[in-house]
Amino acid sequence: MKDRNIKWLQDELPKWIAKDIVSKETAHRIQDYYGEAEGGSALRLALVIFGTLGAVLIGSGIILVFARNWDSFSITLRTVLSLLPLLLGQLLTGWLVYKGEESRAWREGAAAFLFLAVGATISLIGQTYHIPSDRPQFVLVWLLLSLPSVYLLEAAVPAIFYIVGAVVWTGLTRGTVGYTFFYWLLLALISPFIYPKIKNNSASNTSLFIVWTLALSLCIALGIILDHPFPGLWIIIYSFYFTLLLLSGRLYSQSEKFSWQNPLLVIGTLGSLILSIIFSYQGVWDGIGWQHYQQALRNPVNTVQNYILLGLLALGTSWLFLKILKRRDMLELAFSALPVLAISGYLIASYKGTGIADLIFNAYLLILGVLIVLRGLKLHSLSLTNGGMLTLALLIILRFFDSELGFTAKGVAFILVGSGFLLANAIMVRRQKGGIR
Repeated sequence: MKDRNIKWLQDELPKWIAKDIVSKETAHRIQDYYGEAEGGSALRLALVIFGTLGAVLIGSGIILVFARNWDSFSITLRTVLSLLPLLLGQLLTGWLVYKGEESRAWREGAAAFLFLAVGATISLIGQTYHIPSDRPQFVLVWLLLSLPSVYLLEAAVPAIFYIVGAVVWTGLTRGTVGYTFFYWLLLALISPFIYPKIKNNSASNTSLFIVWTLALSLCIALGIILDHPFPGLWIIIYSFYFTLLLLSGRLYSQSEKFSWQNPLLVIGTLGSLILSIIFSYQGVWDGIGWQHYQQALRNPVNTVQNYILLGLLALGTSWLFLKILKRRDMLELAFSALPVLAISGYLIASYKGTGIADLIFNAYLLILGVLIVLRGLKLHSLSLTNGGMLTLALLIILRFFDSELGFTAKGVAFILVGSGFLLANAIMVRRQKGGIR
């Protein structure tokens, strides 16, 4: 639907609600389905950002004012002042719920303020009564107490705070409790809010920010929760993860372009390229595989969790690959080969040691770079062409720094790479001006 039609629909929906033509819930579903006009979406996003920023600054200002004379206050006064931000946040939230406030800026700002107020109150009370510090427990209690504000105000900002906080808690527990698999339970608590947002309108700014946060946080969390007896298994798990994101971005996103509006494609592509660069170094393949099996496990439950995770990632990636296979797109198929190459490299390094796996990924990066350049030339895309050239240039530069060639040979190589950039850009500019084809 065009922007002017969406804007007209947004103007009409309040009138339909007032005349009992549609219910408020139906109007919300209609608005979620059609999304927002670009101009209205930008304005709403700006209001949400500034509303949230204002709430954060107000909360920080209150804490700083208290901190100035904190030591001179009595314990009773400290307790009252510690509870004051939380009380203000709850009153504001209750008022918005009672009034049925529809302004997203108000809801997001109030929910963000309440989220931060919960953490500040817990911290100040603990400091006032000299409660022993337990950072994992502090973060966990903070997250669980703040979670209702997400659902009461249907706010995305505290949901994003919650997702980030879950990763922080997981990192803290790895060195203490060790049961990092509870990370998935924390995500399950927020999933009833996240899933409808993404499903109903995946192109909205709210959904995009949530997907960006979730995909990046999972990337970090995987490195924290991995705990297994076979060193190097992260190579396979991360290969499946980034390939899964890339294929999902190509198949299910409303925009197949490489832009911020397709976070799965961006993170999946960049993650796959970075992994391939890492795998092109020989040292990555040292000391991995079953020959280095670790008998002493810190937590066997986490180990089982990682094997289940590996199986789920493999099944999901395989299912998406079968769909991609029907399109017969060489570039998509090349990116999809990353897990297969990672498994092959892992098996080779486990059996024969290093020396072959890194060569496989050097060749793989070369093929990827060439395919990206060819795709860019075919689509007359300057950014895609430069992306492929950058991949090739990075591969050449990294390998030349590893080699024992002299400065003259390396200088000539850099000149040739730079000339390739200029030539490719010149061709693209002439084609876009309607010149040669």
